[in-house]
Amino acid sequence: MVTVIWEAAEPCPPGCGRGRWVGEHHHAWVVVERYGDGRRRTYRVILETYQKPASGDEGGYCPRCGCVWLSDATRHWCGLSRQAALAQAQSIAVGWERV
Repeated sequence: MVTVIWEAAEPCPPGCGRGRWVGEHHHAWVVVERYGDGRRRTYRVILETYQKPASGDEGGYCPRCGCVWLSDATRHWCGLSRQAALAQAQSIAVGWERV
């Protein structure tokens, strides 16, 4: 079972024309998820970026956590503690605020 515990999005600047529609267009999206069988609390950070057009259905699969993605614009970090996952995700989001 996967549970989202934190998420943030970087809005597209006006006139950008790229991005993913999630209530509004976003350049990037970061999420912290708890995953696993319920006995062990393990967390992962997933970062999806949309600044460039996706190259199709190319993607990947992580055998460690089972994360599947469809675009090469996705990165993830898995096997983290809750504290480490939140710190990683928030450090990404803080960079968006500086732009």
